[in-house]
Amino acid sequence: MKPEDLARFRTLEDPALPLEFDSYLSRLEQVERAARLARIREHGALAVADVLSDRIQWGE
Repeated sequence: MKPEDLARFRTLEDPALPLEFDSYLSRLEQVERAARLARIREHGALAVADVLSDRIQWGE
């Protein structure tokens, strides 16, 4: 079973998962959240740079 599957089960409040998994699931959520925020930051910066370069190129 992959860690993503464990997070999904815990999100669904699956009583079959022992409480010992809580710390692992919490850490997995933190790692995924950090990766998602990094992707958002990177794509946002690229989008802003693209728009600004277009404006500079056209002299606006």
